[in-house]
Amino acid sequence: MKDDNYIGITRCPECSRAFSVYYAIGKEQLNNNKFEEAIENFFKAVKFFKNTALLHLDIARAYNHLGNEEGYKYALNRAEEIDEELYLEYIQKFNLKKVLS
Repeated sequence: MKDDNYIGITRCPECSRAFSVYYAIGKEQLNNNKFEEAIENFFKAVKFFKNTALLHLDIARAYNHLGNEEGYKYALNRAEEIDEELYLEYIQKFNLKKVLS
């Protein structure tokens, strides 16, 4: 698996900082079972950098814990579009079910 801290970069330094802050807050909330709050911060991060598979995988994980099947499917499918290898590794690591597009 790629470096767990890999989240991508943007061309705009201010955008990269904002993305990193929102992603880090969301990740902390996800790890502390604060799934709704995590999703809110993850979507703030998406506004700055929308092509990060790891971010979408974490969104999927949060939606999965909330039982939101539609959000889960959307986020997983988006992650797979961005980076299929990381998607496969992540769903195995967290024992997530694959979804059909």
